[in-house]
Amino acid sequence: MSSSKSTVKTAASILLSIGVIVVAVIGSASAQNVTCPTMPNGDITNACASTEFVQNAFAGGSTIPLTQSYILVGNASNVAAAVPMSGDCTIVAGGIVACTKLNGVSPGPLYSLAIGTGLGTSGGSLNIQPAQAATIGGVKSVTCPLGQAIGTIDTSGTSTCVNASSGRTLLTTATTFHVALAGSDSNPCTAASPCRTVSHVLAMLQSGYDLGGQVVTVQTDDDGPYTDSVQIMGPFVGLTGATRLIINGFSTNTTFSPAPNAGYCIGIAYGAQLMVQNYKCTMLGAIVGNAFQGNDMFVVGQGSSLIFGAGVTFGFTVNPFNAVTINFGGYVEFRNDFTINPNIGTVSANFSSGASSITVSSATSIVPYEGVVGAGIPAGAYVTSVAGTTVNFSCITSPGCVTSTSGSGVTVQFGGGGQDFIDLGNSPTGGYFATNGNPSNTINVTCNGFPFYWSGFIFSNDISSINAQAITFSAACMGNTVSYPFQIVKQSNIDTGLQGIPYFPGTLGVVTTSANTTAGSTSVTAACAGCGIAVGQSINGSADKTATFSSGVSSITVSSSGFMTVGSPLLGPGIAAGTTVSSVSGTTVGLSHPTTSSQTGVTLSFKGACIANGNVVAGVSGTTVTLRDPAIGTCTSAPIRTGGVVSGYSLYQ
Repeated sequence: MSSSKSTVKTAASILLSIGVIVVAVIGSASAQNVTCPTMPNGDITNACASTEFVQNAFAGGSTIPLTQSYILVGNASNVAAAVPMSGDCTIVAGGIVACTKLNGVSPGPLYSLAIGTGLGTSGGSLNIQPAQAATIGGVKSVTCPLGQAIGTIDTSGTSTCVNASSGRTLLTTATTFHVALAGSDSNPCTAASPCRTVSHVLAMLQSGYDLGGQVVTVQTDDDGPYTDSVQIMGPFVGLTGATRLIINGFSTNTTFSPAPNAGYCIGIAYGAQLMVQNYKCTMLGAIVGNAFQGNDMFVVGQGSSLIFGAGVTFGFTVNPFNAVTINFGGYVEFRNDFTINPNIGTVSANFSSGASSITVSSATSIVPYEGVVGAGIPAGAYVTSVAGTTVNFSCITSPGCVTSTSGSGVTVQFGGGGQDFIDLGNSPTGGYFATNGNPSNTINVTCNGFPFYWSGFIFSNDISSINAQAITFSAACMGNTVSYPFQIVKQSNIDTGLQGIPYFPGTLGVVTTSANTTAGSTSVTAACAGCGIAVGQSINGSADKTATFSSGVSSITVSSSGFMTVGSPLLGPGIAAGTTVSSVSGTTVGLSHPTTSSQTGVTLSFKGACIANGNVVAGVSGTTVTLRDPAIGTCTSAPIRTGGVVSGYSLYQ
């Protein structure tokens, strides 16, 4: 019994102890909710937290006190501290942040925002409120499309978008940049604030812009003269063709004349593309005393393209430089009529017979290699040196190059031109006259004065080619251009559509005579011996004559007789395809097909009938001329013409 009581007593004691513990725990929990304080905001001490503190924290701090226009910023102790906005920006209760300064400095009239969309992955927009909000109408929204970033925003809220990956200013509409003599290259190149030089604008476009396939015009706001040299190496980003980047002069008198030793009017290479219109290039500004310090007018090389549009004039340069140089895969295209005007003027001169020098009234701007033209001056004369008012000369071909008579007060004209008008080298598709070979689309070339080209009007060299079909030269070009019409060497080609000798301007090596031919024979008998026919000359060609006629007639009257024979092909406006001459009586010409339309004063081209155009003189012995290709007709006293130089496996077509 005593042992059982002892066991019961012990158990009761254990239960009593457990009860005390439970009461103690419950009492302790009840006391915490009552005694834990609500700690201040930002407290991070190791203390108990009241229900109010926890509820406030989870409610987003909506009741946390914060001074108006202040923001919470974490400090170095990882505590959120209330701080005011800086003087650059302000904040209002609606949550809008407006910034009017950057590091205490107000923005200028044009300022950049360093915002974007990250390597062009998406587009984006930005709402801004510049300092000048009162004058521009408050907040503006600027937006750039996919793949572009906001580059600059001006005070009107107008933005420019840039290529997000390159940072270049991207043009999204056709754009014109302005240049004027009174401008400055520190200006933004607008009409109101133009730049000074074309070269600056093009360099700016090449280095900092993506043209975005837009048409971009560099516009001069006056006629110049502009003395800078444009030299562009490499392509323009975003340019999709030469006709979409245009230098446009104020008028056809807008002059570009580089300073001494400055370089070309335009030189482009390594894939650059450009078009010029209303543009006159001359190297007269590069004459210093009686010395020439100029260069080629235009140089196009290494896969670049230059297009000549309307209103282009080729002015002064001299040998060994060219009007147009095309090399190493360059390409030049002529799309419109143009003018050649290389003259520097006239002077009066005195000279004795048999002399190789003349005394002039003024030697200003007379330099070596200028051509000399005047009564008593031998053909092909050019300046060799100048001493005071004494001008010494020699000739390209004449061994006895002296005056034929004496003269006093004779009007003498001096002019440039160059080594060639067009010089091609290593350019298999170097040039093109955009006529499609159709005389109705002819390009008219006007010459003023006496152009003087040392080697030829066109010199095609080193596997080069030029398509020069359906060009009409003025009478001054054909009669006054001192040069060979062309030279074609080293497996090169000039393709004229077989439209003639002397199809190109040039008086050197051009012979007009007649010959007897036999179809299928390479031997012809010329009417003259020792009259200038030489191996390598292209033989036969065309004669240009004007005419007025009605539609549907089979006989027309032309401006002059000569170089027309039965069977001669005839080309021109209003002339049916395949027409040949059926009869000749003075200036009256019968046609194999009726005319297709009425024409007034049009130019017609009569082609050779007995010797195919493009044939070449292979040998000369007295009056016997050997042809490269057999004659195509049997003719007696048929008119022939020779001129130019064709060597090796080159072609004149």
